[in-house]
Amino acid sequence: TDHSATLIDHVYTNHVTNVVSCNILTLDISDHLAISTNIRIKSSSCVNFCRTSRSFEHNKKEARVFNEANHAKFKELIDNESWEFIADDEDADKQYETFYKTYQKHYDQAYPLKCNRVRRKFERANPKPW
Repeated sequence: TDHSATLIDHVYTNHVTNVVSCNILTLDISDHLAISTNIRIKSSSCVNFCRTSRSFEHNKKEARVFNEANHAKFKELIDNESWEFIADDEDADKQYETFYKTYQKHYDQAYPLKCNRVRRKFERANPKPW
């Protein structure tokens, strides 16, 4: 707020050398300022958000792939989005919900869930009929 001198939102890390930048975003969506922190991930291609589900047929693993191509796609989607429509609603909760849905839509587009079959340790890729 314009009359407060405290900061209640913090970002902590024990890997200071991996922090690329920290920013405070001044948007009038809320009475709090958003804090953005960019952190370098050493691997250029990594898989995150894995979950395994068992079905009656076989195990499946769903994962999102985070690589340079997907990062570039996500950045392009976010950069090309017109964010002015969020301010159309005066309710901060509805503004956040609209922002979140838009962000999630682009996130899902850039980092789609990939589904792979999980093999048992000793299962052959091409099992023999005998």
